[in-house]
Amino acid sequence: MDSLKKRLLILLNLILIILIVILAFVINKKRSSFIVSVNPISKRIITKSKVSPLKYYYEPKPNTVDLTEVGQIKASRHINADGLIDRFDYPINKPNNVFRIIALGDSFTAGLEVDTDKNWSEILEDSLNKSCIKRSVDKFKVINLAVEGYDIQYSLERYKIKGQKYSPDLIL
Repeated sequence: MDSLKKRLLILLNLILIILIVILAFVINKKRSSFIVSVNPISKRIITKSKVSPLKYYYEPKPNTVDLTEVGQIKASRHINADGLIDRFDYPINKPNNVFRIIALGDSFTAGLEVDTDKNWSEILEDSLNKSCIKRSVDKFKVINLAVEGYDIQYSLERYKIKGQKYSPDLIL
């Protein structure tokens, strides 16, 4: 009986070792199929801010175009007069019957590797203006304050410096 238990225990251990080896092989194979993309922030399109107390605070340079080429991806991002990744310049004073939405975030919201008119904030603005029933609102404006590499603290700082003056009705 003890001999049978030992053989069974050895067999179970062998099966476990074989499963671990197979699992390690599968994980290693999947890991090698991932492509790592490093997107350094170009110094030619950013400027250090003298306004912020945050040590690494930077902003896109106003009135520039960021041309990105990573592998097969080519994108052109327009940076407006206020240093926002946006198609349009916005007046500080909000016109009547305009609903302003501020989009905060990092490279996903900034639309890294995406043409300006194809980032989600621009698509949202176009969709709202095309499909919503407008009652007290004549137009929706989605103002993109996002900058790649930003975390919550830096996004909040950017809102304080750039976003508050636009008197948003909603912040995303």
